[in-house]
Amino acid sequence: MVAAIVKVAALAVSSTVVLPYIAAMICNLAYGWPRVPNKYRRAFNPKKVYALNICIIQSMMTSLRYATLYFQWKAYYKTAPSTEIMKDRTYGCRNQKLDLYFPKSRKIDDERQFPVIMFAYGGAWGSGNKNMYGLLCSTIANKLDVIVCCANHSTYPKGHIDDMVQDLVECLGWLRENVEHYNGDKNKIILLGHSSGAHLCAMTTLEIFYHMNGNRGSVSQLSTSPLYFRDRHFAFTPLTNLPVSGNSDSDNGKDRHSSGSSNSFQVIDDGNNSNGNGDFTRSISSDYVDVGTSVSAPDMTSSASGTISEATNSGKVESEMVKKVEVVKQAGISADNDDGDESDYESDESVVTVKEGEMTTSMETQQSMVDLRNSIKAVIGLAGVYHIGDHYKHESMRGVEDISSMARAMYGPEHFDRFSPTHIVSTFTKSVRLPKIIVVHGTEDYVVPITSANRFVDELKRADADVKLRIIPSCDHYEICLDLMKSDRHFHSYVMSIIEDTAEEVFS
Repeated sequence: MVAAIVKVAALAVSSTVVLPYIAAMICNLAYGWPRVPNKYRRAFNPKKVYALNICIIQSMMTSLRYATLYFQWKAYYKTAPSTEIMKDRTYGCRNQKLDLYFPKSRKIDDERQFPVIMFAYGGAWGSGNKNMYGLLCSTIANKLDVIVCCANHSTYPKGHIDDMVQDLVECLGWLRENVEHYNGDKNKIILLGHSSGAHLCAMTTLEIFYHMNGNRGSVSQLSTSPLYFRDRHFAFTPLTNLPVSGNSDSDNGKDRHSSGSSNSFQVIDDGNNSNGNGDFTRSISSDYVDVGTSVSAPDMTSSASGTISEATNSGKVESEMVKKVEVVKQAGISADNDDGDESDYESDESVVTVKEGEMTTSMETQQSMVDLRNSIKAVIGLAGVYHIGDHYKHESMRGVEDISSMARAMYGPEHFDRFSPTHIVSTFTKSVRLPKIIVVHGTEDYVVPITSANRFVDELKRADADVKLRIIPSCDHYEICLDLMKSDRHFHSYVMSIIEDTAEEVFS
């Protein structure tokens, strides 16, 4: 009898204590330990451990719920005929791939032009692949009689937030330049994104439309952050994609990290941030950057020899080759310790030397911002994250803030505001000119709380933007997107009708 009681007690202890801590250890080993002085104490905090295990259980239940759908979308992507999908077209400076989905009404010799929807998938800025969404894109294409583009974009750790946004901007540029060859109307584009993809769509839109609203610089300069980006997208020759010496992935035959190499979020310095010799002095917190690797960080002290001649013709700027560029970056790490939760990260230093090299850029491959503004007719965000700081707090409540890619992808807590659409819009002091924005959220979303949508919409309304908030009762974070794949799923008609109504309004 006593032995049986002991066995039951041991089983109970292992189930309620040992197993949760083992799961927490596996997660931290897989995704990285907290970057704080007492990282093990923080990782094994009982509150964090049990909150994390609840998230694991929720994730497993979601996977089981969509297991059948998983095999369906895998089968569709593998067997879809070429008349319905064109796969793996290369775009952008990082040679990303995109797919185009055609409605069944489109014929080979069709002379009609179909509107375009560009879909940006979610994945917490650290995962996701276009291959997963073929069934969703095909369903939208046939329901709305449009062409749907789904593109891979950078994810952490190979890319940071500026790389991701640049990928979306370059995907739009590819559509402007090529979609007419496939019966697409380059002047009628809707951005559709889910979760982190909705955040990227919002950031892409704000970046493209920022100057149109009487602002100088870039949306990334809105915070008091010491980061400054050198070259403005679609304006000047970017000093980017430089080879990095030292312990880089490229030296090891691996893909080089592309963080900071984006043209997006970059502005020409007006001299206020230089050292007097034309050199840009900047610093970055490396709490979320793998120091010593091939990170082409956006913060560096640079000097360039050679000449850059710039001439303007019809709003475009042409630049000559940039000769010998040598960049040395000294990063001093510091963080303000407010509550000991977000910002008690260890200090570190690194020196990254960029060897001399030559670059050329052609304005022929870049589309003007004006063209892109005219193309984007609407932005639809499904269960999006619009304030990074707020979402970090929510992640902390769920025990996942340290294993999540978000904070690292945003360069750390001190840069959350600069990459938060809600904060960016709050800095606008007058009515803004933006495309129609539709914010869609479910009341049962435990991954991204509905307050994210509410705050974003409130700021957009304050700025007199054309925005609508659509709330779907009893819908969670995954149903709002994945139910679009099949017409027999519960929330399919609710979400599809929102997309369809928006398309009819802006494309008519």
